[in-house]
Amino acid sequence: MDNFTFLPPLVMLIFACAYLLVWFYGSRVAIWWALGFVGHAVAFAGEVAFQPLGDEMRTLLVDAVFILSYLALSLGLSAHFAQRLQVGRRILLSLVGFGLVVYAIFAAESLRFELLAVDFTCGLLLLLPIARLGGWPRQMVDRVLVVLAVMATLDFVGRALVFAAIAPADSSFATYATSFYAYAAQVSGTLIGLSFALVGLGAVALDVLDRYRDAAETDYLTGLLNRRGFENMTLAHIDRMSEGAVILCDIDRFKRINDLYGHAAGDGVIAGFAALLKHALPTTAHAARFGGEEFVIFLPTHSNLEATSVAETIREAFGETDFSMIGIREPITASFGIASIRAVDRSIHAAISRADARMYVAKSMGRNRVVADDTPAPAESGHAASVSAAA
Repeated sequence: MDNFTFLPPLVMLIFACAYLLVWFYGSRVAIWWALGFVGHAVAFAGEVAFQPLGDEMRTLLVDAVFILSYLALSLGLSAHFAQRLQVGRRILLSLVGFGLVVYAIFAAESLRFELLAVDFTCGLLLLLPIARLGGWPRQMVDRVLVVLAVMATLDFVGRALVFAAIAPADSSFATYATSFYAYAAQVSGTLIGLSFALVGLGAVALDVLDRYRDAAETDYLTGLLNRRGFENMTLAHIDRMSEGAVILCDIDRFKRINDLYGHAAGDGVIAGFAALLKHALPTTAHAARFGGEEFVIFLPTHSNLEATSVAETIREAFGETDFSMIGIREPITASFGIASIRAVDRSIHAAISRADARMYVAKSMGRNRVVADDTPAPAESGHAASVSAAA
């Protein structure tokens, strides 16, 4: 038992360091988890380290640290699930629980009451973010995390109730630390805590990886997908790529805008067009900025006719957009080319090439118009994906 006593704090410190590393690499929620497991380490070590202070003070300090550690873990869970932290309510619950611990130790002098107070407080803190979930999490790691949080709560409540029911009448704070129940509680708490720590670490680490992936696949100026993100998105639709439509958009005379009003104004026009796409496109659409002033839209459930209607709506709205706040007092327009996905297409790039050719036709017809590919004729040869020459 003595050798085992020093193992939990060491393991919890290792997990705390791992969470700090994840926090360093961009997880804002990992700091709460790190604080929680630092608290676990201090509390486990305090069972021995605080013994010179006397049984009552040792119990009080260990309970206080445990409550603080579960307060941090409760905040970490809420932050992970994107909930409001409600720090004030959690602090109030922690203070009430600690007040009951103080009463149990110094007024009631009841080990049973003390265990009930601290275990119920920690269990409730852990259960609060789970109770506020709007539904079952989508990711498997989050589902396992929820199950472990519930298991930890049941472990808290169950062992406190069992001890209150079967503990000898002469149980005291002096004898509790060396009792078999204390050892069993430490073992069960450590096993569940290790599982909880490991799964939680995986959950927050995956969040960081997702954030890095999103940053790599998102255009920094517009918030739309970039070329890489768009191509990765199409891989998810590869089995259904025999239907739908592609719209290729290009802002008219964009080089003139940059030359006349400056690149900052040009960026404002690009951002404004992207904002319009986010507002006007259906929820099933995927939009990307392919570079410069060129945008690609994939409509997986739309026919050519429906895609034309979408493009006309965007064209008209963009032509009426007021850019005077960035110093542009003339209307800015865009040209659109549309192509439907064909069953013979080996990738979406075949449709993009046809849409690009139709957009080139729109440019040659005077710009500010929509041209759709309504015939099965192949795309014009020799036409590159970029239409900067016709801008």
